[in-house]
Amino acid sequence: MKALLATSLVLLGFCGTNALAGWWLERRPELRLPLGSDERQKLAQYRAHAADYDTVFVGTSRVLRGFDPRVFDQRMAELGQPTRSFNFGLVSMGFLEEVYLVDWILAQRPDRLRWLLVEPTERDAVMRLRGKDENRVNQFTMRSVYWHGLEETALGLSTTWRSARKLPKKLELTRVHLLHAAHRLCNLGVGENLLNLWLADGPRGDVLVEGFPSEAPRGAEWQETDEPEPHTNAVEEPARLDLEIMLDLAERTRAAGVRPVFVMPPTPQPPVLSRWLDANTQWSAPADLLHYSRRTFPEILRDKDLFFFDEGHMNLRGAEFFTRRLALDFAALLREELASR
Repeated sequence: MKALLATSLVLLGFCGTNALAGWWLERRPELRLPLGSDERQKLAQYRAHAADYDTVFVGTSRVLRGFDPRVFDQRMAELGQPTRSFNFGLVSMGFLEEVYLVDWILAQRPDRLRWLLVEPTERDAVMRLRGKDENRVNQFTMRSVYWHGLEETALGLSTTWRSARKLPKKLELTRVHLLHAAHRLCNLGVGENLLNLWLADGPRGDVLVEGFPSEAPRGAEWQETDEPEPHTNAVEEPARLDLEIMLDLAERTRAAGVRPVFVMPPTPQPPVLSRWLDANTQWSAPADLLHYSRRTFPEILRDKDLFFFDEGHMNLRGAEFFTRRLALDFAALLREELASR
C-alpha cells in the first residue's frame, strides 16, 4: 500500500511539474527551439520588444528574404504614415505554424500593434509526406513539435480529413500530428535544450535586424535548382480549405483589435493561389489583399537575375525594390481607412 501511494505521489509530482513547465513554455516558446535557429531568434526578439512594433509581417521564406523593415519604415515615414515594423518570415512555414504564430503574436497583447500582414501559405507545407523518405527530415524536429498545441493539432486533423487526400495519407498524417502533439505535451527534449542553452556556448544564427537577415545575396546570382515547370494555360483552383483558412486568420486578427492585410510577395514561380488570383481579379478576399505578380508588379519579375537569387527568393536589391512598392500600396490602404472614418 505504501509503495502504491509513493508511486502515485511520484507520478502526480511528475505530471504537475510537466504541466507547470508546459505553462511556462507557452509564454516562451523559443525555449522549445534549437540554439542558433532563426525561429528561436525571432520569437525571442519579438517577445522582448513586442511593445515597439505596430506592424508585423508573418509568412514564409519569401517574406524572410523579401521584406526589409528598415526600408519599409523609412519609406512609410516619407509618405507621412510612420510605422515600426518586424519581419516574422520563416523558412518553410506551413499554415498550422502560421496560425500558431498569429495567435502567439496577438496573445502578447502589445498595445501598439495595429496591422498584421499575412502571406497565405501552403496548407500542408512542412508536414507534407511524399514517397517513403522525402521530407521526413521535418518530422519530430523541435521546429515541427513546438507549434503542435492542442488547437493547432485539432485544426490539422480537421483539415486533413476534410481534404481530398486518399485514406492511407489521411491516416498517416493523423498519426504524425498526434505523435507531434504528444511530444509537445510531454515536453520531450526540452530539458536537453535548456541545458544546452545554460551550460554550452551554442551556435549563433544569422544576425537578424527587426527579423530581417543583415546579409543576403545582393547581385545577379540566380541558380536554377529545379526543372522548370511545363508551360500551361490551365489555372488550378486553390482548395476551398485554403480560402477558408484565410478567412479564419482574418477573423482571429480582427477579434484581437488588429487589422489584417494579406500580402503575396512576387516570385518567378508563383504558387497556385497567386495564379488563381490573376485569373479571378474580382474575387472578394476576407481582408485587404496586396497581390504582386507578373500582372500587378511586372517590373520586378521582368529580370529575375537582377532581383532574385533563386527561383523563389529575392536578393537584397529585390527586397528593397519590393519593400518600397509594398510601403506605397500600404500607405494608400491607410489613407483609405482614414478617409472612411
